[in-house]
Amino acid sequence: ASVDEHGYMPTEWFNLDSRYGSRKELAALVEELDNHSICPCADLVINHRCASRQDDDYQWTEFKNPDWSSWAICCDDPSGLGKGRPSTGMNLDYAPDIDHTNEGVQRDVRSFIAHLVNEVGFRALRIDMAKGYGPWLQEDYVESAGQPLAIAEYWEGNTDRLRDYIAAPTTAWPSSTSRRTTA
Repeated sequence: ASVDEHGYMPTEWFNLDSRYGSRKELAALVEELDNHSICPCADLVINHRCASRQDDDYQWTEFKNPDWSSWAICCDDPSGLGKGRPSTGMNLDYAPDIDHTNEGVQRDVRSFIAHLVNEVGFRALRIDMAKGYGPWLQEDYVESAGQPLAIAEYWEGNTDRLRDYIAAPTTAWPSSTSRRTTA
């Protein structure tokens, strides 16, 4: 589910029904693509997320499916509503930035990607808004899903920054975050 019709303002991750069809129809399409040797690729929008309902203070910080609250929003999110850690990437103004250093968020992201790969049948991932959170986290998520083909959307005109992004998975894991060692 998403606030916008194209899926770039997600609310419920595990609700794959959209204006384009049901989850069942999506799974059938993915299977048909695979049957014709076309690699089905999921557009993975996990940098930011829109709340499903308001909290007791009438702020949009309550998420559903998976269930989170303001603890999952980065503390430096432009909304000022986040109680999580600072963002590991670029913040957005139009949707709450998710704290990918939080172990609960990481667990839910891995579960969501596993669902897309193992249950829906996607064999590749397009990582939307890769600048929004650390590439070491993206690497971890892709590895946890069995290393499907992964493509990161990283709009950048500066080749040095792009080179730093590409090199980061082996060099940038923050010491304050413990890297997952098991799949």
